[in-house]
Amino acid sequence: QYDVAWPIQGGGTAWGDNRISRAMMTIQDADRYTFNALRRDADWVKRHVLGALLDNTSYTFTDPEKGALTVQPLANGDAVTYVKKDGTSATDTHYYAQAAAISDAANPFPTWKTELSEHPENGGPWVAYIPTNLKASVMGLANWMDKRESRVDPGIMAPRLIGEIGRGFGDEYLGYVDGVDVVEWSFLPDDYGIVIARGAENRPLRMREYPAASLQGLFTENHSPDGNLAEYRFIRFAGFGAYNRVGAIAFRIGNAAYAIPTGYTTPVAV
Repeated sequence: QYDVAWPIQGGGTAWGDNRISRAMMTIQDADRYTFNALRRDADWVKRHVLGALLDNTSYTFTDPEKGALTVQPLANGDAVTYVKKDGTSATDTHYYAQAAAISDAANPFPTWKTELSEHPENGGPWVAYIPTNLKASVMGLANWMDKRESRVDPGIMAPRLIGEIGRGFGDEYLGYVDGVDVVEWSFLPDDYGIVIARGAENRPLRMREYPAASLQGLFTENHSPDGNLAEYRFIRFAGFGAYNRVGAIAFRIGNAAYAIPTGYTTPVAV
């Protein structure tokens, strides 16, 4: 076993009006302001999730009740050992760097699958989330299989329905290569991505929230200092950290050394 911990951070946005703009506001205006707030919250969550996966260093979160907590990344070559299917235990790193561009001669997908599947707590499907700038090289691999344009396969004896994995945070399910499903996620920084053991007993990350139900999820708060001005606040308190430290891989293509991408150093600032 090994110790893990999670932080709690706060984020929020707001919009406001006064008695005149409030009376003149249309439903479309209110909908636009609210939708923008929801998009900002979604971006906040995605950036903090990616920070917890792409930063390969631990850090200390000072909890007002529990004191100093060490928030861990994925397996990063530290002294922690992890069990393998053959019964042995060893240190491990799940931060992968490859100097060469993805090609048939430098295909990382078999390595990624092996790295995840060697741990008994993990299971498929194995899903790689790739940035848009790697899409062409990945789909150009010799073993690449495009997704079916139709979910109905004529079959040998009778038609059958063909499913595909959910894309999760990603934009589009692209296809399959060397045992790994591939999803494009344009939110990822260029040359960086993650590979997840979707069938693992425990997810690679966990999210922490306050125990009080009123402080969980995205919640609203209204404020008026004088009865004229009104402020509509959208607030979230949450934090992310590794749980199954071998349940995912973070990768970098185009450089032999892994480095934290700009803007994803944890704790993520905003």
